[in-house]
Amino acid sequence: MNIKIRMTRADNIAQFGTKPVEMPIEEYLCGVVPAEVYESSHREALKAQAVAARTFALKRALAGTVMDDTTLFQAYRYGLASSSPRSRQAVEETAGQVLCFDGAIIDCFYSASNGGLTKRSGDVWRKHYPYYVNKTDPWDIAANAEKPTKASHGVGISQIGAMWAAKNGVPYNDILAFYYD
Repeated sequence: MNIKIRMTRADNIAQFGTKPVEMPIEEYLCGVVPAEVYESSHREALKAQAVAARTFALKRALAGTVMDDTTLFQAYRYGLASSSPRSRQAVEETAGQVLCFDGAIIDCFYSASNGGLTKRSGDVWRKHYPYYVNKTDPWDIAANAEKPTKASHGVGISQIGAMWAAKNGVPYNDILAFYYD
Protein backbone atom coordinates (compact mmCIF):
# COMPACT_ATOMS: atom_id res chain seq x y z
CA MET A 1 0.00 0.00 0.00
CA ASN A 2 1.27 3.48 -0.86
CA ILE A 3 0.61 6.69 1.01
CA LYS A 4 0.60 10.23 -0.35
CA ILE A 5 2.56 12.88 1.49
CA ARG A 6 3.30 16.55 0.85
CA MET A 7 6.66 17.65 2.13
CA THR A 8 7.02 20.89 4.10
CA ARG A 9 10.29 20.39 6.01
CA ALA A 10 13.41 21.72 4.28
CA ASP A 11 15.31 18.41 4.40
CA ASN A 12 12.32 16.54 2.96
CA ILE A 13 11.72 19.16 0.25
CA ALA A 14 15.38 18.88 -0.78
CA GLN A 15 14.83 15.17 -1.43
CA PHE A 16 11.27 15.11 -2.81
CA GLY A 17 10.20 18.64 -3.78
CA THR A 18 6.92 20.23 -2.70
CA LYS A 19 4.40 18.27 -4.79
CA PRO A 20 2.71 15.30 -3.11
CA VAL A 21 4.71 12.09 -3.46
CA GLU A 22 3.69 8.47 -3.13
CA MET A 23 5.76 5.96 -1.22
CA PRO A 24 5.23 2.50 0.22
CA ILE A 25 3.74 2.77 3.69
CA GLU A 26 6.45 0.58 5.26
CA GLU A 27 9.21 2.85 3.91
CA TYR A 28 7.30 5.93 5.07
CA LEU A 29 7.16 4.46 8.59
CA CYS A 30 10.96 4.16 8.64
CA GLY A 31 11.04 7.97 8.60
CA VAL A 32 8.11 8.40 11.00
CA VAL A 33 9.03 6.12 13.90
CA PRO A 34 12.42 7.76 14.66
CA ALA A 35 10.89 11.22 14.17
CA GLU A 36 8.16 10.44 16.71
CA VAL A 37 10.18 8.58 19.40
CA TYR A 38 13.86 8.31 20.23
CA GLU A 39 15.85 5.85 18.12
CA SER A 40 17.45 4.77 21.40
CA SER A 41 14.06 3.70 22.83
CA HIS A 42 13.57 0.08 23.83
CA ARG A 43 12.69 -2.11 20.86
CA GLU A 44 9.20 -2.88 22.21
CA ALA A 45 8.40 0.87 22.38
CA LEU A 46 9.61 1.29 18.80
CA LYS A 47 7.40 -1.61 17.73
CA ALA A 48 4.35 -0.15 19.52
CA GLN A 49 5.00 3.19 17.81
CA ALA A 50 5.37 1.45 14.43
CA VAL A 51 1.98 -0.25 14.76
CA ALA A 52 0.27 2.94 15.93
CA ALA A 53 1.87 5.01 13.15
CA ARG A 54 1.00 2.39 10.51
CA THR A 55 -2.61 2.31 11.71
CA PHE A 56 -2.82 6.12 11.59
CA ALA A 57 -1.32 6.27 8.08
CA LEU A 58 -3.28 3.38 6.60
CA LYS A 59 -6.61 4.78 7.84
CA ARG A 60 -5.82 8.04 6.03
CA ALA A 61 -4.42 6.37 2.91
CA LEU A 62 -7.58 4.31 2.50
CA ALA A 63 -9.61 7.54 2.73
CA GLY A 64 -7.45 9.15 0.00
CA THR A 65 -5.98 11.75 2.36
CA VAL A 66 -2.77 13.50 1.33
CA MET A 67 -0.83 13.88 4.57
CA ASP A 68 2.03 16.25 5.27
CA ASP A 69 5.29 15.63 7.12
CA THR A 70 4.44 17.56 10.28
CA THR A 71 2.81 16.62 13.56
CA LEU A 72 -0.50 17.77 12.08
CA PHE A 73 -0.44 14.21 10.74
CA GLN A 74 2.80 12.41 11.72
CA ALA A 75 6.33 13.75 11.83
CA TYR A 76 8.34 12.34 8.90
CA ARG A 77 12.08 12.85 8.36
CA TYR A 78 13.61 11.44 5.20
CA GLY A 79 17.12 11.59 6.68
CA LEU A 80 16.12 9.45 9.64
CA ALA A 81 14.70 6.70 7.44
CA SER A 82 18.19 5.58 6.38
CA SER A 83 20.03 6.37 9.61
CA SER A 84 17.77 4.67 12.16
CA PRO A 85 18.34 0.90 11.96
CA ARG A 86 16.52 0.11 15.21
CA SER A 87 13.36 1.88 14.04
CA ARG A 88 13.60 0.19 10.64
CA GLN A 89 13.86 -3.19 12.39
CA ALA A 90 10.76 -2.39 14.49
CA VAL A 91 8.84 -1.50 11.32
CA GLU A 92 9.97 -4.73 9.65
CA GLU A 93 9.14 -6.88 12.70
CA THR A 94 5.58 -5.50 12.81
CA ALA A 95 5.05 -5.31 9.02
CA GLY A 96 1.38 -5.15 8.14
CA GLN A 97 0.15 -5.04 11.74
CA VAL A 98 -2.61 -2.51 12.43
CA LEU A 99 -5.11 -1.90 15.21
CA CYS A 100 -8.75 -2.76 14.51
CA PHE A 101 -12.06 -2.50 16.32
CA ASP A 102 -15.12 -4.45 15.13
CA GLY A 103 -13.21 -5.48 12.02
CA ALA A 104 -12.26 -1.97 10.93
CA ILE A 105 -8.98 -0.06 11.19
CA ILE A 106 -9.20 2.38 14.09
CA ASP A 107 -8.59 6.10 13.99
CA CYS A 108 -5.29 5.84 15.87
CA PHE A 109 -3.90 8.73 17.91
CA TYR A 110 -0.94 9.14 20.22
CA SER A 111 0.78 11.89 22.17
CA ALA A 112 4.02 12.54 24.03
CA SER A 113 2.36 12.29 27.45
CA ASN A 114 -1.13 12.08 28.88
CA GLY A 115 -0.20 13.48 32.28
CA GLY A 116 -1.01 10.18 33.98
CA LEU A 117 -4.58 9.77 32.69
CA THR A 118 -5.61 8.36 29.32
CA LYS A 119 -8.33 10.47 27.75
CA ARG A 120 -11.64 9.53 26.21
CA SER A 121 -11.56 10.99 22.68
CA GLY A 122 -15.00 12.57 23.11
CA ASP A 123 -13.70 14.55 26.09
CA VAL A 124 -10.96 16.08 23.92
CA TRP A 125 -12.58 16.27 20.47
CA ARG A 126 -16.10 16.06 19.11
CA LYS A 127 -15.99 12.38 18.20
CA HIS A 128 -15.99 9.55 20.71
CA TYR A 129 -14.41 6.24 19.78
CA PRO A 130 -15.18 3.30 22.11
CA TYR A 131 -11.54 2.18 22.23
CA TYR A 132 -10.40 5.38 24.00
CA VAL A 133 -11.30 5.45 27.68
CA ASN A 134 -10.38 7.47 30.75
CA LYS A 135 -8.09 5.54 33.09
CA THR A 136 -5.02 6.07 35.21
CA ASP A 137 -1.78 5.50 33.30
CA PRO A 138 0.83 4.20 35.76
CA TRP A 139 3.50 4.06 33.04
CA ASP A 140 3.11 7.74 32.16
CA ILE A 141 3.13 8.62 35.87
CA ALA A 142 6.35 6.62 36.42
CA ALA A 143 8.01 8.16 33.34
CA ASN A 144 7.06 11.67 34.46
CA ALA A 145 8.46 10.96 37.93
CA GLU A 146 11.82 10.21 36.30
CA LYS A 147 11.74 13.08 33.80
CA PRO A 148 8.72 15.42 33.58
CA THR A 149 7.19 15.83 30.13
CA LYS A 150 4.53 18.31 29.08
CA ALA A 151 1.19 16.56 28.58
CA SER A 152 -0.69 16.97 25.32
CA HIS A 153 -4.14 15.74 24.21
CA GLY A 154 -3.65 12.39 25.96
CA VAL A 155 -5.68 10.24 23.54
CA GLY A 156 -4.07 6.89 22.69
CA ILE A 157 -0.47 5.97 23.43
CA SER A 158 1.54 8.10 25.78
CA GLN A 159 4.91 7.84 24.06
CA ILE A 160 6.82 8.34 27.31
CA GLY A 161 4.55 5.83 29.03
CA ALA A 162 5.19 3.29 26.26
CA MET A 163 8.94 3.89 26.46
CA TRP A 164 8.87 3.42 30.25
CA ALA A 165 6.76 0.26 29.99
CA ALA A 166 9.01 -1.26 27.31
CA LYS A 167 12.15 -0.46 29.31
CA ASN A 168 10.53 -2.33 32.21
CA GLY A 169 9.76 -5.49 30.25
CA VAL A 170 6.27 -4.90 28.83
CA PRO A 171 5.93 -6.28 25.26
CA TYR A 172 4.61 -4.03 22.51
CA ASN A 173 1.32 -5.90 22.09
CA ASP A 174 0.54 -5.40 25.81
CA ILE A 175 1.44 -1.71 25.52
CA LEU A 176 -0.96 -1.36 22.59
CA ALA A 177 -3.70 -3.30 24.43
CA PHE A 178 -3.43 -0.95 27.40
CA TYR A 179 -3.73 2.26 25.37
CA TYR A 180 -6.34 1.05 22.87
CA ASP A 181 -9.06 -0.85 24.76
